[in-house]
Amino acid sequence: MSTAPLVEQFPAPPVKHQADEVKPGEGTVNLTLVFGAPPQIVQTLQLGTLRHPALRVIEPFAVSFAMEGENVRACAEEIDEFGFGASYSGALVDLQHAIAELYFTLEEDSERLGPDLARVWSVLQTKIRHRDANQAA
Repeated sequence: MSTAPLVEQFPAPPVKHQADEVKPGEGTVNLTLVFGAPPQIVQTLQLGTLRHPALRVIEPFAVSFAMEGENVRACAEEIDEFGFGASYSGALVDLQHAIAELYFTLEEDSERLGPDLARVWSVLQTKIRHRDANQAA
C-alpha cells in the first residue's frame, strides 16, 4: 500500500511585487502584482471517499480531470462516470454523488443488469462497502 498523499500538492506560482517609492507627504503606494505562469490543471488523483455516510471506499478510484469550456470534468473511467463543476472541487463532489447514486441504483437492480452495467457493478463491489451502523457518522 502506497503512503503517497491522495491529492498532489502543487507549489503556488511565483509572484513578484513591485511598489513605487513613496515620497514624503504623498501618502499613497501603487502596487503591481505580476504573476507567473497560469496554474496548470491537475491531471489525475486517487479518490478515496464518496462523502456518503453509508458508504466506505476500500480501494480508490482513478479520477482524471479535463476542462470543458469554463467547467471542469472529473471522470472515473473504469466505471464510465462523470462529474462537472465550476472548479476541481465542484466536479469532484458531483462525481462523488454520482458514484454513490450509481452504487445504490445498481445494488437495487443487480439481478436485472445487462453485461455493461454488470461489469460496472462488479467494479463498484470491489471498491465500495457499506459502513457499519456505528461507523456512519
